Amino acid sequence: MGKAIGNRFGVPLTAAVAIAALAGCSADSGDQERSVAQVLTAAYEKTSAASAAKAELTVSMPESMMGGAGELELSGVMGWNPSVVDMSMSYPSGEKVRTRWVGDISYVDAGAAAAKEMDGKRWMKVDYAALAEKQADERLLSQMTGGMEAVDQDPAKQLAVLLDSPDVQHIGEEKIDGVPAQRYRGAVTLQQMIDSGESAKVLGGKKHDALVSAMKEAGIKGYETEIWLDENDLPVKMDLTMRTVDGEVGLVGVFTEYGIDAEVKAPPADETYDLMELLGGLEKRAEGEPEKQSGDAS
Repeated sequence: MGKAIGNRFGVPLTAAVAIAALAGCSADSGDQERSVAQVLTAAYEKTSAASAAKAELTVSMPESMMGGAGELELSGVMGWNPSVVDMSMSYPSGEKVRTRWVGDISYVDAGAAAAKEMDGKRWMKVDYAALAEKQADERLLSQMTGGMEAVDQDPAKQLAVLLDSPDVQHIGEEKIDGVPAQRYRGAVTLQQMIDSGESAKVLGGKKHDALVSAMKEAGIKGYETEIWLDENDLPVKMDLTMRTVDGEVGLVGVFTEYGIDAEVKAPPADETYDLMELLGGLEKRAEGEPEKQSGDAS
C-alpha cells in the first residue's frame, strides 16, 4: 500500500514535506568579547523575534525516501512564529509546484492535470497529524515524507540546537551574496540534545521535548550544521545535514528580508481535496468496496 501511495502522490507530497523539512550585539561590537554560546544565544533571540523571512532552499534526499536522489529547489516566504510557508518548488525534471503550509497542514498545488481528475480541485490538503495516526508503520511514513513533516527546520530552532554541540566553533568571516557574515560550525547527536540542556534553556522545556520527540519519531540521529550570521546576528545562510535511519537529508537555506509579512491562508475549500479522504477511497477499493468519488473530497 505504501509503495502505491508513494508512486501516486510522489511529486505533490514531496513538495509538501520538503518543506515540512525547514526560521544582541553586532559583529562590529566585538565578537572576540563574546563566547560562541553568547553569539548563538543572541542570534536565536533575534531570529525568533523576526518571525519570518524570504528563503531560497535546496533540499536533497536519499533514494530510500520518496522523491529522493535529487535536489529540490524552493523559493518564497517562510515563517516560524507561527509556522507558515508559501513557496514555489522546482524539481530536477523542471516541473514546478506551489506549496502553502499553515501549522501542521500543507496544501500543494498539484496542477491543472490533477484538477481535471478532481472536479476542478487542484490543491491537495495534507494533514500530517492525521496521516501519522493513520499510518501505523512509522518507518514507512518517514520514508514517504523524508522525516521532515514532524520537525520544524526554521533557522531560529537550528541555532538553539547548535548550542548543544560539544564542538561548535567560529570558523571566521565570509561573504554570502556580498554580505559579510560570521561562519559557525558544529555537530550534535540526539543524545547530546537530551543530555546538554543548553537548547532547552532558550527553547523552553516544552518546545525542546517536542523537538526531541519529533526527531525520535522521524528517525533523525543528529545534525551537522553550518550557519552564517550577519552583523545583526541574523542567519543569512544555513547548511544543515540530518543523519537519519534512511540516510542523509540535506537542507541549504539562504535568508533575506527578516520580519517580512508572512500571512499565509489556506486555499478556498472548493479548490481543495483531502489526501486522507483520497487514501480512504483507495483502501476501500483495495478491499473490494465501492470507492467514493474523488471529487467529493474537500
